[in-house]
Amino acid sequence: MKNPYKDHELVILPQTDAQKALQNGLIELMKNKDINNISVKELCSNSNVARSTFYAYYNTLNDLLDEIEDRLVANISKLDDKIINEQRNDPKDFVYFDEILKYLIQNKSIFLTLLSKQYDHHLIIKWKKAIKAHLWQRYFFKVKTNRLDLLLEMVASEAIAGFIFFLEHPDKVNETSVYKIVAHTLTIFDL
Repeated sequence: MKNPYKDHELVILPQTDAQKALQNGLIELMKNKDINNISVKELCSNSNVARSTFYAYYNTLNDLLDEIEDRLVANISKLDDKIINEQRNDPKDFVYFDEILKYLIQNKSIFLTLLSKQYDHHLIIKWKKAIKAHLWQRYFFKVKTNRLDLLLEMVASEAIAGFIFFLEHPDKVNETSVYKIVAHTLTIFDL
């Protein structure tokens, strides 16, 4: 059966310096402004990139944001690929979450901007879909329930909520706590 959560692979092409500058510039502006209050002219001025260059790559600021989201989700998804192939039965076996947490920490400013300050719903939907695709691939034939869609939604939502909480409150929870809780959440598939 085809994985219903994996409709296509995110193809991430190499970026030019101008694209990187535009992406970084948009994130910086979004720290203080909603994307709807940012103009292409303002972004290009702050990024030291010509508007014609912006339009060579993107039609709108939302297209640029979409590319940023896709890149983040594709990178997390590559790290998350390990969930499919590794056998794990104990929360200690979920050490691969360390790699995801390291990626989130390395890109903390971007994730906090998009998930806390702006609440980028599209990023959350894409990230949940990637998590569900991996979990479905790992558990579909093992889980005998007509509630699989609900379980996948709940686990993906809880994992993302845990990661966001970790980024927002590093003084209240450490990496080990996060991956133990997320790993414990995966025991729901034993139902």
